[in-house]
This record gives sequence, C-alpha cells and structure tokens, in this order.
Amino acid sequence: YQTIYAFQITGHIKADRVEIRGKEVGIWLKYHVAPGTLIATNTAGTIPYYSGLPVVDMLGLNDTLIAHGEIPNMGVGLAGHEKGDGKYVLGRKPAIIQFHSSLGRIEPSFRSDKELYDLPDFHFNYHPVTIVIPSLNERAIFYVRNDFTFLVN
Repeated sequence: YQTIYAFQITGHIKADRVEIRGKEVGIWLKYHVAPGTLIATNTAGTIPYYSGLPVVDMLGLNDTLIAHGEIPNMGVGLAGHEKGDGKYVLGRKPAIIQFHSSLGRIEPSFRSDKELYDLPDFHFNYHPVTIVIPSLNERAIFYVRNDFTFLVN
C-alpha cells in the first residue's frame, strides 16, 4: 500500500512537535500535580502516558461516550479531530482542561474546546494559567478549576 497525503499538510507533518511537547508537558504534570488528578486534553496519548494522570480524551479516541456521539457533517473536518462534547467534559469536573494541543491555547480549537468555552459554568469555575515548561523553554496554557493548585517542587 502506498500512503498519499495532501501537499498542503506536508510542512505541518514535518514540523509537528506535538509528541515531543506532549511528552515534556506530561513529565512536568507528573511532578506538579497530585496523582489521580483528572485532566481533560485533546493530546490524550503522550500527556496522560508521561504524567500518569487519568484523562478525559476530549477528541474521543479513548472515551466511549464521545467516540460514539453523533456529530453533524461527520467526515468534512480534520480526521480524528471532529468529535467532542463540552457539557460531558465539564460534567466530569477535571481539575485541568487544556484546549488545542500539547502546549494548550487560550482560544478554543476543537469541538469540546468550543463547546466548553460557550458554557457560563466553565468561565465561572475555571481560569487560565500559563506555565513555563523548562525542558522546552516554552509556555503551556491550562484552564484550571478554581479550587485546584499545582504542587510546588
């Protein structure tokens, strides 16, 4: 079999650092978040693997409810990035929610991000925090529940 992909994404694939960043963010979380703390992220491979934390996979690859959810116009968006359920994610009450990808973003990107951002309870109960990940010399952005604090090392 030969894999063919669109010319437009070639640069993105070559420059993709999601795996490297996700690993480093996961390691940072491992040492700054209490074990068992629930997080919600779209980067549900590397971040939970390296952090050891339980996760709500906001894209649904590892979440049965989101994976089986019906999405209008399924198949017209970015493969593997179309599903989500903001109300469900908020109902799980994760301590940390991360929009977009492995470094996070203030602005919502994917379905769960956008649906969360539109919920008044999200803004009432969560606030954004920017953390420097020393191993990357880059900033990560999380929304944290108002009653949550990072561990100090």
